Amino acid sequence: MTDIKSSAKKRFLLVHPEISRTKYNFAGVIDNEPLELEYIYALLKSQGYEPDIWDGQVEKISLVQKLKAFMPEYVYVCGRTRQESFIKEYCAAAKKICGSITIAADFMCKRISDVLEITVMLK
Repeated sequence: MTDIKSSAKKRFLLVHPEISRTKYNFAGVIDNEPLELEYIYALLKSQGYEPDIWDGQVEKISLVQKLKAFMPEYVYVCGRTRQESFIKEYCAAAKKICGSITIAADFMCKRISDVLEITVMLK
């Protein structure tokens, strides 16, 4: 198991996945604030880490652009089953661009963990 505290780098990118890339979604009608990521952000900040949140439902830049600019060592993604393809894409990009340790949590984690080769699983 990875010891997060022993790392020299302390950048965490907390990711709230986008809902859809089609015009058929509820963006702007039903906004879902990533409250759980805000709690994690506050906890990480209080422990001396440098967290940031990328909210795919409202961001103007892509996740790839955010990864290149922030270069996090850790990427935490929290989503739902309907966002599985985005989560796979995000984890692959984080590993390719930054060499990040990826962390995924929520209901679908067990189902996709083998495909993603996620370093840390939270239930």
